[in-house]
Amino acid sequence: MAHVRSDDLVGRIGGEEFAVLIRAQDQETATALAHRLRKGVEDIFMLAATGEKISVTSSFGVAANKNLTWRQFMAKADVALYAAKQAGRNCVRLAEQDIADGAV
Repeated sequence: MAHVRSDDLVGRIGGEEFAVLIRAQDQETATALAHRLRKGVEDIFMLAATGEKISVTSSFGVAANKNLTWRQFMAKADVALYAAKQAGRNCVRLAEQDIADGAV
């Protein structure tokens, strides 16, 4: 994957869901990566047996907070992912931050 670094962790969660875990200084860095990945997937076309081009899209949920356990982190990202799917797909949504997460 051209958009991730060698120390980023990319893995399949299940079904058609994948996770990309990165070290980022801020939420903007993680969001920018999600937008680059979404655009990269959008630029891919599959070719049907009939020769017809089939577009591919992706939805992303982004969570960023150093005070979360990995389970909390994944749960927040999952909620954001489903918000992206409900928003019409092929978009990026951020997990909501709250005071318990240490947000200001």
